[in-house]
Amino acid sequence: MAPPSGQSAVHHHVLHPVPVFVARSHLTPSAMFPGWRQCHPVVVTGIRRIPVPSYCSDVVCSDSYMVSGHHDKKIRFWDSRSQHCIREVTLEEKVTSLFMEPEQTQLLSCSRDDALSLIDLRMGSVRLVFRADGFKCGCDWTKAILSPDASYSMAGSSDGTIFIWSTRTGVLERSLTGEHSVAVNAVAWSVSGEYVVSVDRGKKAVLWSEY
Repeated sequence: MAPPSGQSAVHHHVLHPVPVFVARSHLTPSAMFPGWRQCHPVVVTGIRRIPVPSYCSDVVCSDSYMVSGHHDKKIRFWDSRSQHCIREVTLEEKVTSLFMEPEQTQLLSCSRDDALSLIDLRMGSVRLVFRADGFKCGCDWTKAILSPDASYSMAGSSDGTIFIWSTRTGVLERSLTGEHSVAVNAVAWSVSGEYVVSVDRGKKAVLWSEY
C-alpha cells in the first residue's frame, strides 16, 4: 500500500457536535443504535472499576487486556479479568494517543516529546521510534494511527503538516502539506488505504487521495 501522494480531494468541512450515548440500565440495542432490529432488553452496566494513578489520555482493548496511555509518561497494560496492571512501558513524555492494529501484535503511541513509538505487544517493548525534522506534537490529544496493513504510521504536526513513516524501516516516507495552517489533532485512514482524512484545531477537515 502506498501512502497518499499529497493531493487533497475535499478541502473545507466544518465539524459539528454529534449526539453521544450515555450508558443507562435496561437499554435495548435498538434504543442505543437506531436501525438495529428489535431484540431482548439488555442491561448495560459497569462490571469493574479500575483506579488509575495518572490522567488517562487514551485507551484501547485487545481480546484479553486493556491498554491505557497516561500523562505520567506510562503506557499501562491491564488484565481484563482483574484490576491489576500487568505491564508498564515508560516513554520520554506524556502519552497523547494509542492505536492498536487489528492483529493485536503492535501498538502505536504518540507522546509530547514529538515522537511516535511502535510497541511489539508480544515482547512488551518499543520496536521503533518515529521522529522527523519539523514534527511537533501539537496538543495533549494528538492522534497517531497505523495504516490498514500496518505498513505506515501517521500523525499530524503543530504546523499542519502530516507525517507518514514506514513501520518497516522507521524512515519518513512522505509529508502532506498545503492544506492545514494550524495544528492537526487527528487523522484517519480508509479501510482500503486509498484515502486519509485529517482534522485541525481550526475546524477544518481535509480528504487526501492518491489521485
